[in-house]
Amino acid sequence: MTMASLRTVRFAAPTASSKAPKSAQGTVLLIEDDVHLARSLTRVMNAEGYEVVHVGSGAAAVDKVMHRSFDAVISDLNLPGASGVDVLNLVRAYDPDVSLVLMTGCPTVDTAIEACNLGVLEYLVKPTPRDQLVKVLSRATKARRSALHRQEIVAEERMCAGTAQTVRPPPSSGRETLAMVNANVSSVATAATLPAMSMVQASPPPSSQGASSRTCPSMNASFERALSTLGVELEPITDAKTKKLIGFAARMFSAEETLTTESALVVAAESLDQLVELRRRARDLAVLSFASAPPEALLFVDVHPSDLTDGDLYSPEPPLARIAERVVLQVRARGLAIGDLSARASVLRFVGFRLAIADLDAGQACLSQIADLSPEFVKIDARLIRGVDGSANRRRLVSALVSMCRSLDAVSIAEGVSTAEECEALLDAGCGIVQGSLGLRHVPVSLRRPGLSFVR
Repeated sequence: MTMASLRTVRFAAPTASSKAPKSAQGTVLLIEDDVHLARSLTRVMNAEGYEVVHVGSGAAAVDKVMHRSFDAVISDLNLPGASGVDVLNLVRAYDPDVSLVLMTGCPTVDTAIEACNLGVLEYLVKPTPRDQLVKVLSRATKARRSALHRQEIVAEERMCAGTAQTVRPPPSSGRETLAMVNANVSSVATAATLPAMSMVQASPPPSSQGASSRTCPSMNASFERALSTLGVELEPITDAKTKKLIGFAARMFSAEETLTTESALVVAAESLDQLVELRRRARDLAVLSFASAPPEALLFVDVHPSDLTDGDLYSPEPPLARIAERVVLQVRARGLAIGDLSARASVLRFVGFRLAIADLDAGQACLSQIADLSPEFVKIDARLIRGVDGSANRRRLVSALVSMCRSLDAVSIAEGVSTAEECEALLDAGCGIVQGSLGLRHVPVSLRRPGLSFVR
């Protein structure tokens, strides 16, 4: 399997100004917690003309790749608090074309298979002979340079193709000029010139009619007001039998009349291409709302499938990441069609998050994707829970879903529970964790929805 064929999480590459000057042979990131072995390996690589940066943990390695690029990364398999496979997976997320080398003193078939699946260039057994290490480094740096060369060629081809599209023979009449502008305005005009050019068009191009909602001033203004009044309320998640608090699920709301609910906010944000901004603000507000929560409580935060491509979610800097050990990211099952879901889940767990699948009901979620995500929690959709006390079929279905969750080592949570009768029915079906209005809401005054009852 070639590295180019792998699909993985991709983050923004380090800026050119942050890249350190490279040595004649190349730069190597060495991840090894054994100081004496690391010193020996560094001496060998330095003698061959390589610049070596040594770190002793996965967290330190991530910090390095966030700020500069390397030609090769060599990692020990067993690191403090993490597997070398997971660390290399995370490194690959920041630099998809870097050459990876895995070292271990205890080789096994399972770890060798993991290394192959990750696209590791070489799987070395410690102690590694000097000549073997030198050969591997030579292969690694050559592979890296070949990948960079291919990137340059692709970039040049795209640039040439873009230039060719903008070259047109002069039309023979003013009418042809106007027709050509209408036909090609989207491909040759910059964002700054589009408004001016639209004023001289006889009629708007068909593509602009479909996007009118994106540029509607009233919708933009309404959404901006919603963002300015955005708040978060926390819905309790409790043990139905003992009433013990498990955590809180964050829910968005706003004071904007047409965008008061979370679903309305998400729809508007998607139409205006503002979903990333909305989700980021909601996550930050959820952290503020959660600040005074009991120390044993967990915070469940919604993650839209598109959020999984947002590098901000994987960064250790945002407020949510700083309390990652207490955060459960609940991914909506609908629309969850991401090929490298397992790799993304590995990265998120490395940051410290736990994961949940939300909106699970009969047929909505793809079981193979749930298996790839390996969630710690699975939420059963409120539409299935509603009226469960009066329907034997619903209870049987809930019981089957709970059994499936148990087989995946996941805790099942019933959403939208509002009555004691529903709680009893869920307990009979084997689902002991409930989310809903039966528990107390925990919402600070500054972020509380107007008129919301609140008991501490």
